[in-house]
Amino acid sequence: MTIRTRPLLGLTTVAAMLFGGISPAISEPQPSDRDTGSLQVSEVLSQDTARVEAGRLLVLGSPHLSQEFPEDFDPEWLDGLREVLKDFSPDVVAVEVLRPRDILTKRHLDDRRDDWDVVLDMFASGVISRAEAVREHGEMSWAAARQAQRGLLEGVEADGLDPEDRRKLIAASLASYDYHTGLLHWAQLEESARQPGQGLDESSVDALNNALGASNEAVQLGVLLAAELGLNKIYQIDDQFSLGIQSMEDHQALQESLQKTDIHSEVAAVYKEATKPAMEKLQEDGDLLPLYRQLNSREYAVLDIGTQWAAFFDERLDEDLARTRMARREARDLSIAANIREASAHYPGKDVLVVIGASHRPFLESYLSDMTDLDIIQLEQLLD
Repeated sequence: MTIRTRPLLGLTTVAAMLFGGISPAISEPQPSDRDTGSLQVSEVLSQDTARVEAGRLLVLGSPHLSQEFPEDFDPEWLDGLREVLKDFSPDVVAVEVLRPRDILTKRHLDDRRDDWDVVLDMFASGVISRAEAVREHGEMSWAAARQAQRGLLEGVEADGLDPEDRRKLIAASLASYDYHTGLLHWAQLEESARQPGQGLDESSVDALNNALGASNEAVQLGVLLAAELGLNKIYQIDDQFSLGIQSMEDHQALQESLQKTDIHSEVAAVYKEATKPAMEKLQEDGDLLPLYRQLNSREYAVLDIGTQWAAFFDERLDEDLARTRMARREARDLSIAANIREASAHYPGKDVLVVIGASHRPFLESYLSDMTDLDIIQLEQLLD
């Protein structure tokens, strides 16, 4: 088996230029004398919360499969990992996709909506185009679609849905920008029921069928797992709107600063070498589990932070632009952490799976580690 791959940078094409300096050897972090005197809330409340069983949270770091395997991805490469996640059996599945209400707000209600066009085009164009097609076909508004979706979700939770009502739910989900919940219910239909009707035209049916086999971790590890577990909703937890912290002019200036250095090629070389054994294992066995095991290890997190994120303190870059870019990333991950906690709040004591780019994992675990009713677990614990 021959597999064409790219270095596992785990970033979009735009963000890939925003990497940083490389140290020849990245060591374990050392204790800091930066004592803030701050309390850890979960520790203060530990005796009070001991009487209840906390939910478990697995933040699963993933390569972006569509970037790493754009032409020759095989869903069977994930079979081993899927079995591990199926045994974990999360009650909540969340994926790195923009939330429906954020898409609506930024498109129609925000007074800076013109500024968000580039963000939405980069990260939600497919969701938006499919929503518009379904709304036009069914002559429904976003508000009507959202209301219909809520009612049908209540129905499926209470009594289940027949194929016709499930197709109505799928159409309402797509029309209200909740594409991945729609795809979840499409996956739960028998193949014979995956046909036009109840607001879905031929183009929507083709798009949904194609999506089920896509080289996309949100689908392969989020949607399809949730479908197999009988869940009824996918939670979208991404936030790309911290991009607004930095102007496009400053963003371009930082790119130009990077292009004057060897930072990008240095990072690519480090990542290629680091993941070489796992990629060779994929060549031999057709199994991505070793790669996921590596990407979710402490050692990889230290390497990742010490390469691309240490970059923004590299003396070769414009200091102010680079520090603002780092703050932008932190703001994004703080928003994602808040979205995860909001989703988990509906399921006290239940288990949560988050499927997200590997570079987010250490930040999210750090931010969520002080939550009062969630215990963070590692993929390695599920493999023991």
